[in-house]
Amino acid sequence: MMIKLPELSTNSFWSSQYKPSITSIINSSDPKFSQLDNSFRSLKLLTRMSVQNLQSQQQQYRQNVVDFTSSVSSVNSSAKTLATPNFFERKYVSASSDAVTGEAKTGAKTAQYSVSISQVATTQRNEGTSLAGSAYGGVATGISTLGIQVGSGSERQFSVNVLSTDTNKQVLNKFASAINNSETGIKAEVKTKNNFQYLSLESKETGGTNSFTIRDISGSAGAALQLGNKVQSAADAQYTVNGTAYQSSTNKVSLDSGNVSLNLNKITTGVIKVEIDQDDSKIVNEAKALVTSYNSLHDILSNSDTITQKGSKALNSVESLVGKTRAGEFAAIGISLEKNTGDLKIDEKKLSAALASNSESVKNLFAGGGGLGKTIERVTKELSSNPVNNYLKSPSTMDALNYTAQITGNSWMMQQNNLFQGLFVNMMA
Repeated sequence: MMIKLPELSTNSFWSSQYKPSITSIINSSDPKFSQLDNSFRSLKLLTRMSVQNLQSQQQQYRQNVVDFTSSVSSVNSSAKTLATPNFFERKYVSASSDAVTGEAKTGAKTAQYSVSISQVATTQRNEGTSLAGSAYGGVATGISTLGIQVGSGSERQFSVNVLSTDTNKQVLNKFASAINNSETGIKAEVKTKNNFQYLSLESKETGGTNSFTIRDISGSAGAALQLGNKVQSAADAQYTVNGTAYQSSTNKVSLDSGNVSLNLNKITTGVIKVEIDQDDSKIVNEAKALVTSYNSLHDILSNSDTITQKGSKALNSVESLVGKTRAGEFAAIGISLEKNTGDLKIDEKKLSAALASNSESVKNLFAGGGGLGKTIERVTKELSSNPVNNYLKSPSTMDALNYTAQITGNSWMMQQNNLFQGLFVNMMA
């Protein structure tokens, strides 16, 4: 006697969507198993398509998360810079030659200097004799002790034990290691030239007071390696500022009570002009960077397919500030809102002119309370502190079924019914 399977809600909506049902096929007096086979084949294909699409959507979601978080970080960085009042007060160093570079603190005075350099500060450098690295006998075997004195400081002594089995390169490495470990203020390095090795000794600091001498105390290794061969002398920098001569042991010198530091890079053939002033172009460039990064984030948050309702409203306060509340003030300095797209626009010439005529007003519109920089910084901080799925739609199985329905021409309800019946039969197995 054949046991019939119970019908699955034969009067339900689901049953009306799929005829004949799997249960009906099995309970039939003359079951058409080919129909059953076709049902399972369709179910298998549909499931595979849905799973593949879900995996694809999940991969795209992960990429959307990366793009979103990266964009938020970029906008926040530019906004934070423009939200800082000191950014609008910074002074910059510009020079008529790359012989001088430098930087200025916020409190630096606007000024112009005439600078000339007759000598840059240098280190002392000694280069020893060249030896064939794989050969032997460059230095006599046994323990050699040497002394190094930097400036008027105390002499530092070190010893090296040369073995008969040491190659010349091994001997040089032993001396370099001993010098570097003796805290003499000298840097030792084995260098290669034309396939020969030699020992280079150089003072770690520039300036005439950092000249050094090296001598043999026991043994003659220093003489054998010619470690006293000076190829560059330690010297102080010699320069003038506005006609007054100065001397420095380093190539970094200070002006304006330490508010300005200059780097003396090379000797000049004449006088060069150094100017300390506010650089409006840096402010304009930072504003451009903010607008560009903001618009990229706005594009992401404008995609209704991937953004939640909360995400679509995340930038409303920025749009209201620039497009409504203070639209006239921002328009006066070259910042406006594109009504059709919601993107920010910047007129560089207008912003530059505003900085030249009223930099305080520009600073307040960006860095003041409720300014553009402050507002965007607050918005992006909120975006980065909340879960991403507050703003980005995460993929679901239903999305995958909807996508598959577009391909098969069947409704998602029909597909879900197929899945339910397949799961039911699987549970009976």
